[in-house]
This record gives sequence, C-alpha cells and structure tokens, in this order.
Amino acid sequence: MVSLYLIGQKGYKVLVDIYESHGSGIIDCVIVGEDHGIENDYSLEIKAFCNMKNILLYERCDIFTIKNNSYKFAIGWKWIIKDSSNLVVFHDSLLPKYRGFSPLVNMLINKEDYIGVTALYATDGYDEGPIIAQKKIKVKYPIKIESAITRISNLYSLLAMEIIESLSSKRGLISVEQNDIDATYSVWRDEDDYFIDWKKDAEYISRFIDSVSKPFKGAKSLVDGAEIRIFDSIKLSYDIVIENRDNNVGKVIFFKEDKPIVICGTGLLQINEIDRKINFRTRFK
Repeated sequence: MVSLYLIGQKGYKVLVDIYESHGSGIIDCVIVGEDHGIENDYSLEIKAFCNMKNILLYERCDIFTIKNNSYKFAIGWKWIIKDSSNLVVFHDSLLPKYRGFSPLVNMLINKEDYIGVTALYATDGYDEGPIIAQKKIKVKYPIKIESAITRISNLYSLLAMEIIESLSSKRGLISVEQNDIDATYSVWRDEDDYFIDWKKDAEYISRFIDSVSKPFKGAKSLVDGAEIRIFDSIKLSYDIVIENRDNNVGKVIFFKEDKPIVICGTGLLQINEIDRKINFRTRFK
C-alpha cells in the first residue's frame, strides 16, 4: 500500500499512472495540497480523479491517519510531514546537487546539461537522506519550464512504478548514502527573484525568462515604477556597438514587427510576449 502526498502536474501524473497500472487497491489514500503561486496546481484535477475513482482523499489541513504498513510518497510536496517512517520524497534534481527549493528552475537558469529526479528517504535535514533511485534526461536549450515539468513528470512516474514493483516483490528498497562533499543548495525564491538583471548577457536573460514562465508568474521588470511581466523572448544573433552601454542597459533601441529590442549587458534581446503595450522610449529597470 502507498499513501500519496500530491501537488502539481507531477503529482497528478503519478496518481493517474499508478491507478492505471495497479488500480485503486494499492492506494491507501491521497493527501492533496494547493499552491497559489502557480497558474495551475492541479489540485482540482487530483480531487476530481480521486472522487471519480473512489480513492480515499484528504486535504492537507484535514485530520487523518496513515496505515502503519503504508509507504508514503511525497510528490511536489512543500510542507513538513511529521511521520517520516517509510516516507519517500521525490526531488527535482540529481542529488546531492541542488538540495532545497526550486531546483528545476535553477537548473534551467544555470543551463545544466541534464535535469532529473531523485527518490530518497526523508530525514531531518532537507534532501539529505539516502538515495533510493534516480532518473535523468538530457536537455536541449531553449526550453520553457512548462515543457521541462512535463518531461520530468514522466520520470516521476517511472521512478514511482519501479519503487512500487520493488515493494510488491518484497525485495525491499536499497538505498545509498549521499556524499555531502558534492552537495550544492538551491535557495527558496520569492517575488524579488523574478526581476530581470538587464546587465546580464541576452542569452542568460532569455533563458531566465523561459525558466520562470508559465505556470509561474513570469519574469518581471519595472517600467516607470510599475511592474511588467515578460513571458517570451529571444537573443538576437547579432549585437551592435552601444555608446556608453553600461548607462543604457534596459532601454528599448528598436522595434521589430512591433516587438521591442532591448539593450542588455551583452547582446540584444527581442521581447516576444509581454503583459502590456510599451512605447519606444521605454527603459526596463
């Protein structure tokens, strides 16, 4: 039996695939969370699926008890689970790299060659537990975070299925301790982390915009003191000589087919999708 702590597209994908492969009999219960910081947290889809398939469902703040013999899978979960016995956490990185928060976003910003998922036992320190299994896929840039989440959701399901098969065969789960020397940490992100640093290279800025686009709120900048959201862009294949460039980063220098071209620390960035119309004499800050 498994109990599923679920949130997001990855949680929904694992739930559906477990049900389709093993039926509802293997699922003790589902605990669903909500994340108002993203466009769609899939909480409604998870609830609807559980109700349709007669799967026992709890919301995060409900009072409930998990069976002692049940393994617990935490998929996309952001809150402390007090009973950590038989708790398997699924984490969006190839641990021990990117322990902590928003690892997938930071991996894309850093242009990692591979993204992946780690299944590990829960411990008191975040993402420090013994590793049960990992899966990874190679990434080709540019890539939107939405596409990366879809691709990584498939890895979540594959890992969950492998762990369930190991438990069903009574082989048990083999785990390996992490090497703390190789650990890196991915720090929590807030609204300030959505701001674009126009002094960076245009390629970096475009990748940053892709990494925090939908289902997240989107990269942002200030125009005349007001926040503006940018969802899609591309680095132009050429650059031009800008007099006193350091003093002019963030300024619109051209319009190409109604799309603003912005001066960056290095290179030029074409903005393809923005949440409001801007004028030629615009400086992004």
